[in-house]
Amino acid sequence: MRSVLLRRIFLIGVTSFGWLTPAFASEPPTGGKGVNVMTRYMMVFGKLENKLLAAQGAGDKAAVIAQLNPFFELNTYDHKRLTRDAFAARKPNSTQRKISGLRVYEVGENAIANFVLQSPDGKDLSIVDVWSRKGQDWQLRLRFESNY
Repeated sequence: MRSVLLRRIFLIGVTSFGWLTPAFASEPPTGGKGVNVMTRYMMVFGKLENKLLAAQGAGDKAAVIAQLNPFFELNTYDHKRLTRDAFAARKPNSTQRKISGLRVYEVGENAIANFVLQSPDGKDLSIVDVWSRKGQDWQLRLRFESNY
């Protein structure tokens, strides 16, 4: 009985220090920087970001506005501020853009998504989005764009 308890304590200790984490990870560690793991929030906000990108590419202003908070504001890379309607009217060539390096951080009732929006013409943008809860759904409240 005591040896079983000691083995369990040992396993809990070993796994809590992360010594066995690489053996169970979905991807191997890269350059000693830890293990890349797709979290639940990364999946949820990856879908939301791609849905917004697709609606923009299709020119579906109603679908874009549905995802935006009424007080939405965009701060562009060239230091302009766009309102919700101006952002919805923009039609970037989103069909060829893709999201990479998505990271999501939950802060109370908000979530902060950070990613690079890659473009085939090399004009990649670094994006920081602030999403706010609205019931069970999320709405984009604030976006910061900067040249990558």
